[in-house]
Amino acid sequence: MNSNPTISKGFTLIEIAIVLLVVSILLGYTVALLPVQQELKRYRAVDKETDIIIDAIYAYAQVNGRLPCAVSLAVPNGIADPDDGDQCNTWYGFLPAKTLGIDGRYDASNSLLDPWGNRYRYQVTANDTGAEAGPEDLGVAGGDFIMKHDIKNVTMENLGPDLEICTAVATPTPTDCGLPTVTVAERIPAVVLSLGKNGATAPAESSIQSENTDNSATDTVFIRSTISDVEGAEFDDIIKWIAPNTLYSKMIEAGQLP
Repeated sequence: MNSNPTISKGFTLIEIAIVLLVVSILLGYTVALLPVQQELKRYRAVDKETDIIIDAIYAYAQVNGRLPCAVSLAVPNGIADPDDGDQCNTWYGFLPAKTLGIDGRYDASNSLLDPWGNRYRYQVTANDTGAEAGPEDLGVAGGDFIMKHDIKNVTMENLGPDLEICTAVATPTPTDCGLPTVTVAERIPAVVLSLGKNGATAPAESSIQSENTDNSATDTVFIRSTISDVEGAEFDDIIKWIAPNTLYSKMIEAGQLP
């Protein structure tokens, strides 16, 4: 029999209470972090998905020699509007995910959804150098990057895609970032956009973020900024774009450009 009074035969109630308190604190901390972890997971997912979308657009250009139009906001069906290369009815709208053959989560209207359940957006440049462009005057009126053979016939030297990406530092005009210091990228042929967790109609959208929801053939500026929940300066849009030099290189590899 052990008669040493300094050797404990078990945990005291105080020790058990301390252990339970520590465990409770750790569990509470973990539970509190779950929403943050879920949001980070969604941002990682949208980053991966938009990379896949950009690659699909490059592949489309390699096969068709042009970029697709957007899907009409009024008629969301996942199909470019139209997809025959003779005209473009919609410059800014939903992503033509079915036209691009992208796997993912779709809604009942065949629109590809981002990790928050919002439809991906897309805009292609409407810039048109016209019928006088190119060494053989082979440009066709209607938009260089979506008309059949126009990217090739107008030639890379004469193409002038006009979409711009700005930071949220200064308010842009519909066609210009305003200052070189806030210009992230310019002469962009096409943009892919996720409207983030707030979507397009959430009351928490800041005025500069809403710039990304109402573009058109004449509104060619998009905003990319740091993700923020600060009241009055909220921003959660994720934007990626087609790089012109990468587009031309891939089309050259596919024999679509000389």
